[in-house]
Amino acid sequence: MSPIYDMDAVNGAPDEVGRQPGLYYAEISAAAGKVSTNGKNMVNLDIVEVNDRSRLCFDRLMLEGKPFALTMTKKKLQALGVDVSKPLDPMVLVGRRFWLSLEWGEPNEKGRTYLEPNFKAKDSAFGYYPDGERPGADESQASNLFGPGSTLPGADDVPFAILPFFFLASLFF
Repeated sequence: MSPIYDMDAVNGAPDEVGRQPGLYYAEISAAAGKVSTNGKNMVNLDIVEVNDRSRLCFDRLMLEGKPFALTMTKKKLQALGVDVSKPLDPMVLVGRRFWLSLEWGEPNEKGRTYLEPNFKAKDSAFGYYPDGERPGADESQASNLFGPGSTLPGADDVPFAILPFFFLASLFF
């Protein structure tokens, strides 16, 4: 006869494991200047969660190209406290802390999805918020600080139009 097992642990398990869309206290762990396949200068960023140092996402800052991509870069750099009127050494970005709103991106060619900055997050610089007080935090939200499952206050009010990858790529190159 087979044993009968208690299922409390299984029933108490989360529906999903790993990072989820939401608001995270982030830090740039690596920044490297690169040239895109279209010959445009850019900076690749690796972004980690401050508390556990695990990777949150990858992002890129376009330094040449279409106006929309350049505006995104400008606003993100300003949220990071960078003076955009001066030349940029990518290494000055390493260690910069900020609040980051993440959402699921479009599936890649292998069908996998990854978290990426939510460029439509309310009152953000394309998903980036300056370091300091948590965006939207007040005493009523003290138990919902940051980490997996945290959501951006007011996120239900934000239209989450999902744009096809090729459209987003056309904005950068």
